[in-house]
Order: sequence, then structure tokens, then C-alpha cells
Amino acid sequence: LQATSDEATAEPILAAAATIALEATEMRRNEEVALARMVEIEEHRQHIMQGLLEYEMRKEQREKDESSKECTATLSGSHGSQKDSGAKVDERQD
Repeated sequence: LQATSDEATAEPILAAAATIALEATEMRRNEEVALARMVEIEEHRQHIMQGLLEYEMRKEQREKDESSKECTATLSGSHGSQKDSGAKVDERQD
């Protein structure tokens, strides 16, 4: 009689333990999936940041190139103006 009573008491405890073990396994699996997803997200973030950095570098280079072209054009224009004004001075001397 005692053995039957012990078995009856143990059965729900064992069932609960099995349920807990399954839940723990599921939690570990979910944790692994979440960790893998976090790694994917971090890789994607790094890719985006690298793209932004490259964009900023290209933008700065473009601005430098445009500034350099403007300076060259300004210098060329001022040399051309000096030549013109020199020609005008020569014309006046005639």
C-alpha cells in the first residue's frame, strides 16, 4: 500500500520535472536563436556603419575636389584678368 502511495505521489512530481526539463531545453534553444539573431543584427549594423563612413569619406573628397577646382578656376580667372588689364594698359600707351 505504501509503495502504491509513493508511486502516486511521485508521478506528478516526475511529470512536472519532465515539463520543466522540456521548458529549459526550449529556453536554451530560444536563447541560441536570439543570440544568432543578435550576431546578425550586429553584423548588419557594422555593414551600415562602414557604408556611412565610406559615404562621408567620398563626400569630403568630393568637397575637397570641388574646392580645389574652384581655387584653380579663381586663380586662372585672376591671371586671365591680369593679362586683360595688361593688354588694356598697353592699348592706352599707344
